Amino acid sequence: MVQAAPGRAFSRKLALGVVLPAVALTACSNDAPAAAPPKLVSDEVDILPSALEASLDRRLRAYFENSGNAVLVASAPSLDGNSIEDLAKDTLGNWEGSDTISQRGLLLLVAPSERLVRIEVGCALETVITKEAAADVIEDNILPHFSQGDMARGTMTGAEMLVSRLESQPAPEQPAAACAAAEKDTE
Repeated sequence: MVQAAPGRAFSRKLALGVVLPAVALTACSNDAPAAAPPKLVSDEVDILPSALEASLDRRLRAYFENSGNAVLVASAPSLDGNSIEDLAKDTLGNWEGSDTISQRGLLLLVAPSERLVRIEVGCALETVITKEAAADVIEDNILPHFSQGDMARGTMTGAEMLVSRLESQPAPEQPAAACAAAEKDTE
């Protein structure tokens, strides 16, 4: 168990049973974002000390500049009665700075008050970060640190593992085609 908020514990079983990684299947309109979004880390709950947050943002920005793929990290103070799936999908689709983040990006979202974590993957990256791969990152790299009470380390380790997986396997050359194929598979 991980202390996620005073008096509340983060249940590994609950997180894995309720929060399965999602694959957003949205049509891609452009192949690559023109510029990195202004922020790649939005830690509203202050899980990360400011120095770690800045370091993570620099690492994710460097990855974005080399690949055109965005790895985003966010924490939510509350889901306000919404599902983490809906919040993750909305957050990824509406991230400030680029219309194509929802296709060539992924989001690591932590909701400590609800003891939930989710990885939302844009359609152009789902062949690299599959549902199974995202579940593995959560179970093997994030939750062990959360269960020790170290949400910062779990968040950092999860984000780094996602970047490492993306760097080790190239994303499709034609993201728009990958997104169209993914949409067709779900029909």
